[in-house]
Amino acid sequence: MGQYYKFIILDKNNEILFVLNPHDFYEGAKLMENAWIDSLIANTIEFLLSPYCKEFHKSHCVMAGDYADEEEESHQNLYHLAGNYSHKEAYKNININFIVNHTKKLIRVKKNQRFFFSMD
Repeated sequence: MGQYYKFIILDKNNEILFVLNPHDFYEGAKLMENAWIDSLIANTIEFLLSPYCKEFHKSHCVMAGDYADEEEESHQNLYHLAGNYSHKEAYKNININFIVNHTKKLIRVKKNQRFFFSMD
C-alpha cells in the first residue's frame, strides 16, 4: 500500500500548531504524490514558514507518516494525533521567488509559485 503523510507545523515544545492534509490540496497523501517542487502543498508550506507569514515563520515542519512510532505519553503517532485538526479552506495567490533554509543559511531562487492553504 504505502505510507500516508500529513504536514504538521510544531511549536518549540513540539505541540501541534497547524496541520496540512494533502487531500485538502487535491494531492495524494503518499510521499511521491505531493513532495515535489511547485506542488500546491509544498508551495503552501514554503509560504507558511516564510517571513510573509509571521505566525509560523521559522517553526518546525514535520512530514508525519501513519507508520511512524508512537509518541511518548501517548498511544498514537503524530500522524494520528493530528487527525483531529481541521481548517477552513482558503486560497492565496502570492509570488515568492525564493525559499530560505535558516539552518544552512541558504537561499534558493524559484519561479512561478502557487499557494493554497487553509487557515482558521
